[in-house]
Amino acid sequence: MLQRNQLHNYLIVALYFTFTINTFASFALTFLITLFWFITGDLHKKVAIILHDPLSLTFLALFGMHLIGLIWTQDMHDGLKILSKQKTYILAPLILSFFHPKFTRSAIIALLAAIFISECYSLYLYLHSVPDARGLLPSASPFMHHMHFSLILAFTFGYLIYMIDFHALKKPKNIALLLFALFTIVILFINKGRIGQVALFAVIFLLGIYKFHWGALKSTLLLLVSILTIGTLAYRFSYQFQSRVAEADYEYHKVIGKGKRDSISCRFEMWSYAKKLGDSAPIIGVGTGDSIPEMEHLIGKESLDKLYDDCGLGIRYQLNPHNNFMLYYMQFGWLGLMILLGVLFTQLKLAQKLHSPPMMILIIVTIIGMFSASPISMHIKYIFFYALTLTLLYLDAKQHAPSDRQSE
Repeated sequence: MLQRNQLHNYLIVALYFTFTINTFASFALTFLITLFWFITGDLHKKVAIILHDPLSLTFLALFGMHLIGLIWTQDMHDGLKILSKQKTYILAPLILSFFHPKFTRSAIIALLAAIFISECYSLYLYLHSVPDARGLLPSASPFMHHMHFSLILAFTFGYLIYMIDFHALKKPKNIALLLFALFTIVILFINKGRIGQVALFAVIFLLGIYKFHWGALKSTLLLLVSILTIGTLAYRFSYQFQSRVAEADYEYHKVIGKGKRDSISCRFEMWSYAKKLGDSAPIIGVGTGDSIPEMEHLIGKESLDKLYDDCGLGIRYQLNPHNNFMLYYMQFGWLGLMILLGVLFTQLKLAQKLHSPPMMILIIVTIIGMFSASPISMHIKYIFFYALTLTLLYLDAKQHAPSDRQSE
């Protein structure tokens, strides 16, 4: 029978198995883990760990901005909806404060297993589904459709390659990791999310630097060869990738500057709106939850409804400009944007201090995604993945780092 003071560790490992499989299970486990945080004692010690840990403070800053932003919002109801989506930034410090280090490897295996299962399901749907009238496949699988999942795939490839010992490639473990990495690339290029495919090449450059210990020149050469090789193979064998290239070409030549709306032109338009809203309150922004009332005031309700219809903005309680930096500027002004940049800089410095290329890869992949999407604000599954996976990698790096490295 499991002891009560150990059960929360197993619950956390189980949580890492749910990210890409079932959101409801993630929420249920989150509730239980939070409950155990309170009932397992040593609350003062746990709070002290949270308040003195730099990674924990970065997550608290992300949540705190949304909490403080409620003070000057005009729509508290929508603001609370947005704040609710940020709750994972509280969960991450809780896990950091009482997750036993000996369980980190089990959690990593659980996470990779979940990703592998989701990849297999994605391939199954790809091979057995019937395309719609536009020739596109359904989005039932997590790794078939949404751009945020393509970022997960880009990171997964980088992590797997980093874990391979190429000097002992014949060992079963290394062969399995290599096959998993190649399989991940296949799924990435039947995914509709272009941003993960862009992030992949940044990952390859980082692997040249941190895995193979090459200089910038050789790593750049690796990047160029990879773009040529992977791009050619993907265009030859992936209809999804072909269609996305064709769509981009169509937009640049037929849509942008012609007063029409499509994926790229919608982004340019939404960035301009987000900037205008941010400029209306440049120091502290419009607040958490106030973007829709402000947008209606800016362009009118009918125009806003048409913008949603044309650009597929999704939720109706927050404008998603598809750029996380513009979103923070709109909501929290220059103050919030500077805090966000400080959070990312601190996380990168922690990765460097602990000599953790996996942390570096995850942060860089996330930053790339933030330029054309809002992965750390709008999409709950990626918020889970970013916050909790970064926490897991951080705990793993601290566990295996020499003591003098941690105290630098």
